[in-house]
Amino acid sequence: MGNGYSTVIRSKESALSYLQIQVNSPFSWKIFVFDVDHQGAKFSWEDAGLPVPNFIVENPTNGHCHLY
Repeated sequence: MGNGYSTVIRSKESALSYLQIQVNSPFSWKIFVFDVDHQGAKFSWEDAGLPVPNFIVENPTNGHCHLY
């Protein structure tokens, strides 16, 4: 049973006009993105005993991060 949404693969120019985009292809998962919404989020991987993320994007205003 579907959820009423379908996956649409758009051009880069079209996709960038949306607030949310899918990082991976619908056919494979290669990148995990974690949205950590608390201050000091860039160290949350270390606090949880996880490996170092390949890429960390921090919001300088509130300290929230996306860990890739």
